[in-house]
Amino acid sequence: MPYYCGAPTADGTPCRHKVQQPGRRCGQHRGFRATSSSPHGNIASRPKIPTYPVSTMKSPAPGVGFRQPTSSAQPKPPQRRTTPTRQELEQNKIEQAAKFCADSLSTTWQDALADRISDYAGTLWERLKRSRRRRNCKALAHLAAAVLKGKQQIHLLVGRSSGWIAGLFGADDFTRSFAAELAANIPLGPIDAKAVAVARGLQISGIVLCIMDNRDLAKCECFSDLALAETKERVKQILIAGMSDWAGLARFTPRPSGE
Repeated sequence: MPYYCGAPTADGTPCRHKVQQPGRRCGQHRGFRATSSSPHGNIASRPKIPTYPVSTMKSPAPGVGFRQPTSSAQPKPPQRRTTPTRQELEQNKIEQAAKFCADSLSTTWQDALADRISDYAGTLWERLKRSRRRRNCKALAHLAAAVLKGKQQIHLLVGRSSGWIAGLFGADDFTRSFAAELAANIPLGPIDAKAVAVARGLQISGIVLCIMDNRDLAKCECFSDLALAETKERVKQILIAGMSDWAGLARFTPRPSGE
């Protein structure tokens, strides 16, 4: 049985060119797909849907079923924090006070303070200078804070009793003895006034130790405590007042919190 191409011709009739197998196309109609199973190919095949160049096709409008291309730009870095922390604010205050007071802490000031401390606790001061100065400054700072906090207990220092002060922040017998020596020799009657003078004397002593050790003033424990609790102007007044009779230090009572 003969088989025919069956592709539609120009006049609409199926092509009558013979082919070897059903569904095949002749040389003139190879681009047409066969849709008839008839061996004669007398049912017209559908031509292939023509394709067009991409440049002539319209892009679909953005909307449902359309996804905009994502940007290849790098993600934005996280925004930097602009509000300083409490620690940063405190450190800035200490450094500002150190700069403000630096011009007053001359060699003359240092020598005068060392002589004044010797007047109140000569032998103990010499031992304090020869031992670990940084550690002693920290112990003196903690002792000063404890004295200012519990002024009514200053009589225990005057009486050389270590019952109240024994457990204070790592203070050893030597620094306790130094504080007791100051308390005994600063000529003041009222307990509160003596306590303030002793505490300021302890802080000044710690500052002198750090300066003798060439430490950064902003890293001195005693100076930092003063700078955080007082204005920089008042800190400078305390340091200068230390060159005179330490009884005068009693007027530098701690400022109420919040001022």
